[in-house]
This record gives sequence, C-alpha cells and structure tokens, in this order.
Amino acid sequence: MSNNDNVKLFQVSYVMDDQNSRSKTSLHAPFKLFLRSLATIDLPGGVISEPLTITYWISAVRKRWDECYNSFFTSIIAVCLLCGMSLSTMTAISVDRFLALSLGLTYKQVVALNRARTIVLVF
Repeated sequence: MSNNDNVKLFQVSYVMDDQNSRSKTSLHAPFKLFLRSLATIDLPGGVISEPLTITYWISAVRKRWDECYNSFFTSIIAVCLLCGMSLSTMTAISVDRFLALSLGLTYKQVVALNRARTIVLVF
C-alpha cells in the first residue's frame, strides 16, 4: 500500500467521522471504528517502512554493510509488525461485516461499540 492510499483511507475515515455526516451516514459505529483504526495503522506503515527501505538501498549502493544490515532488519521487523496489525484489523472488519449480514436485526445488540473498542485494543 503506497502513501497515497494511506492518506486517502485516512481522509475517508475522517470524512466518515465528520460531525455533519454522522446523522446522514448509514455505517454503524463499530464499522467506523474499525476503518479509523485501519487508517491509523496503515499510515505509520507507509511512513516508517518506506524510508527504511530507501535507507537500505542507499547503504547497499554505497557498500556500507553495517548500515545496510541494520536498516534491513529494522525494516523487516517494522513491516511484519505493522502488516500483522493491519491484517488483524482487516480480519476484524470482515468478521464485523459477516456478522452484520448473518445476524440481521440482532446485529446492533451483539456487536456493541464497547466490544469493538476491546477488539481494536487487542489488535
């Protein structure tokens, strides 16, 4: 995911949470919370991992192997952690949408905002 995609997702999340659109939107609060958390996780993912990758390639071209080694492992750790968090949040979104489709009218009683917040804090 590039930085433009991260910024666009963050802007979509911000618009969905706008005070004027709250009364007009048909999205439920847990779903908006999941989207906001996904945007919050993906933005640092692009901001952290891409400069580390650039540092890795620059140090490899200049044959500074200590910097190359350090930036490579730092970027691998950052990418794995942030991608894992992002995938977990997307899984939570998928489960939320599945519950919305399968539960129908009882969705609001089963999927409460407090439960969604707990899931976001765990991921």
